[in-house]
Amino acid sequence: MSSSFHSHPMSDPGTGADAAPGAPNFAARTAEMLLRSALLRSARNDATVQDRTDCAELAIAAGAPDVARMLYNLVFLHMGFAPDAVEAQRAIVHQSGLWTDEVPPTEAATAFPDFSVDRAVAELAHLVRRTGHLHLPDTIGATFTAARRSRGMNILPTLPSAIESELPGICAALAMALRQPFDQSGEGLAALLSELETRILNGPMLDPKEHVSAPLEQLAAVAAYHDLQTFLRSNYTTAYAPTGSPRLLHASARLSRGGIGPYFTNVRNIIRTSRDIFALISLATGDTGGSKALELWTVLLSVHLDGGHLLDLIDELADVGIMTSLWGILEARARRASIWHDYGLLQRLRDAALDRLDWALAINAQDMIVQVAQHDPGELRVLADIVASAGDLARAEALLQEYHRLAPQDQAVVARLEEIKVGIYEEFAIPGGLCTPRYRTRLRRGQPAEAAAA
Repeated sequence: MSSSFHSHPMSDPGTGADAAPGAPNFAARTAEMLLRSALLRSARNDATVQDRTDCAELAIAAGAPDVARMLYNLVFLHMGFAPDAVEAQRAIVHQSGLWTDEVPPTEAATAFPDFSVDRAVAELAHLVRRTGHLHLPDTIGATFTAARRSRGMNILPTLPSAIESELPGICAALAMALRQPFDQSGEGLAALLSELETRILNGPMLDPKEHVSAPLEQLAAVAAYHDLQTFLRSNYTTAYAPTGSPRLLHASARLSRGGIGPYFTNVRNIIRTSRDIFALISLATGDTGGSKALELWTVLLSVHLDGGHLLDLIDELADVGIMTSLWGILEARARRASIWHDYGLLQRLRDAALDRLDWALAINAQDMIVQVAQHDPGELRVLADIVASAGDLARAEALLQEYHRLAPQDQAVVARLEEIKVGIYEEFAIPGGLCTPRYRTRLRRGQPAEAAAA
């Protein structure tokens, strides 16, 4: 693939007219050291657009214009392509001198009200009208279970050379496809997303820290690959079926910071409680939405929620029995490169599933908890209890045998194994379903357990 803009020749900072013959270019070397550190910072989960912009600016100072162009295209992706963002990108292109072409202006912004909540409702209503055919399938649980068990983490020590050489063009092509009007780029964007799913999204996992001593271009390529993979994983539900589509990703990239935000990243700033998500969807969909619209958009708007908002949303969904959305939230989290920060979320999903006797959801959530908490073999015993309570005694026995190997001091597991051998699991079965939605709701609102159970 080729870059979206023509390269602008830049002089080598090490051979400038003002440099003394043979004098070491300390400025460029310092910039390279700072760039290496900045590239590692940009690979963190909490990296910001400014962190990524710092990398691109340091690449220019280090005399690496090709690296800077690639990093700037990633900056553009994260900025989104609302009119104000495109204007900022036009300024970057002009000031950096890295391209000879200008960024074309985007189409005129839709006249939404200035107040953020009103704008968020208007933007969401616009998206609903454009993507009304999308919905969460009733079989999402079975589909997710099969896909997760077949999807392994393909961890490789180095980036394949074919991807490394094409990565600058891939970043530029994706930024251009999202910047252009959809009627110009729609087919190309769909083909590109399909290619990225195979080669990047489901490609090898790489840790930039393992490449800190590599040549600058190689470290930058690994960091860019990691960033692009993280971007695709974070926006998987928006870009790919069954929850999303290329059109939806394209439209979400153009959302304003004053409303829902590009890729729905501003939702957490315009809601006060998890129930505001339901109100936002109801206002946007009106009488035409129905339960299917609520299921779908709850998942899409939850992707960038964190902390208490998301945990409360899981409880609210379980209280009203919208299990399809809980499956969708689990699917979205499973796509992330790292789920370490989702430990509490996975526990909440597991407990909500147990309350609703959705054994498959509980097992999948606990499976992921076991992956996250590999230091705690007790989670393996919890998984065995859930699996046995669901009736799969053969798998439960295997899990308990593995747990007994890891924690031989726990003699309680022996009694569990003996019960499995006679084909029952009554004494240790998890009492799923006893915590009714009414009980859970009252308990969460601070009422004593006795009153909640009344």
